[in-house]
Amino acid sequence: MNNSQREFKGLLLTTFLVMLMMLVYSSKINSEEYRDALDGQEKDAITLAHEISSHAAKLFAEQNFSALNHLDDDYRLNQARLPDGRWKITFIYSYLSKLDNKNTNNLNTKESVDARQEKFRLVEQWLKATPEHPAPYIAKAELLIAYAWHARGSGWAKNVSDEQWQKFRSRIAQARKVLEDSALISGNHPNWFVKMAVIAKVQNWPATEFTQLYDSAAALYPNYYFIHFAAASYFQPRWHGSKAALRQFVENAVAQSKAQEGLTLYARIYWSQLWALKDKTFEQGYAQWPQMKQGFDDIMTDYLDSKWNLNAFAFYACMAKDWQTTKQLISQLNNAPLLKVWGSTTKYKQCDKMSSSDLLALN
Repeated sequence: MNNSQREFKGLLLTTFLVMLMMLVYSSKINSEEYRDALDGQEKDAITLAHEISSHAAKLFAEQNFSALNHLDDDYRLNQARLPDGRWKITFIYSYLSKLDNKNTNNLNTKESVDARQEKFRLVEQWLKATPEHPAPYIAKAELLIAYAWHARGSGWAKNVSDEQWQKFRSRIAQARKVLEDSALISGNHPNWFVKMAVIAKVQNWPATEFTQLYDSAAALYPNYYFIHFAAASYFQPRWHGSKAALRQFVENAVAQSKAQEGLTLYARIYWSQLWALKDKTFEQGYAQWPQMKQGFDDIMTDYLDSKWNLNAFAFYACMAKDWQTTKQLISQLNNAPLLKVWGSTTKYKQCDKMSSSDLLALN
């Protein structure tokens, strides 16, 4: 090979490397510019969570997997939070749980099936493109778990057919295999633990095994709330625990984090279980309002301007019949409640009316 040929090959190699670096850098800038755009705007947590999810869904549809990975790295390594304290990384994957890209109860239409198949196809492309990054494994597990619940349905267990149970268990097993097989790559990702906790709950892991999983997760990510939320669900009476087991779990979690976060976890964990406890939250054996109130006070101290947290504080004060606190908090809402917290305008108006009664507010 003469000198001219060597120089030409050297030039080609240099050009290729420069183009490769520009491609990677461009993907990084894409995610960083988006992050900076969000951070530079004063928006409520609900809006930001939706925007993060929508942006991630757009990158996913465009097969811009490098940018998705950079977004995951950025939020995970920096432990970036929304204005209400929740970690942003959770919402990178939330769009995958909507199997048909729409809020619909009919997932068996041709349009829904096509959309679902496309998501599975794209996840496989993501894995193929970046097999050394944890994000696509987390995404695939998320998708499989959502697909499993689609097979089971949302009805009572006694009404689920054998065929539905078979599909549900098979898809959950597939999700577990994805996580376990990729553990060396994805096993330190916070959502690896969250998804595995969900799997452990529905696969009926013994409490000792589940506790080992949770302890490992909490040691790595003590402030990642969704790990605690997933664990609390396991200890619900409807699953593998009891009132006493749930209460003990919450008390232990709070004890581990109290020095840094006060009673924040007490309020957040019971709040995360609203789907199950509902108006029984302050029933004997569950949450106690003095601790819950202090927990919300600690949350509001850390995230003073969060409308999401303020609405939740008022909602639970009303549920606890602390009318004086309810009145004080509702007055700060300026008659603009977040209905995703209250559930309905009716509930908000009832609490407003009850707390406005002079007799009740004095008690």
